[in-house]
Amino acid sequence: MTPRYVDDLISKYANKRVLIDTNLLLLYFIGEFDIAQIGRFKRVKQFTTKDFDLIKKLLTFFKQRITTPNIMTEVSNLAGQLPGASNSDFRKQLGEQIAILTEEYSPA
Repeated sequence: MTPRYVDDLISKYANKRVLIDTNLLLLYFIGEFDIAQIGRFKRVKQFTTKDFDLIKKLLTFFKQRITTPNIMTEVSNLAGQLPGASNSDFRKQLGEQIAILTEEYSPA
């Protein structure tokens, strides 16, 4: 993909909503909490800080960020594996961070 193609896609969809799935949402929240956890915490070990920066930047282009109760449950469960005090500190911040999202429920 060329940068122009990416720019065209962002321009086309920026005024629409974006659904953020579990792994990317977890990456975003963990990166916002403690970027040093990326690459260390097993649930986001496959990502880099550059991946986090990209997700963070992309999210700024969309008016509305959508999630579902199932995605949020999975994010919470996976993040629950953070070690020790990080876990409770993360949950406090998560409560504040979820304000960037619109949660929608769609039956299967």
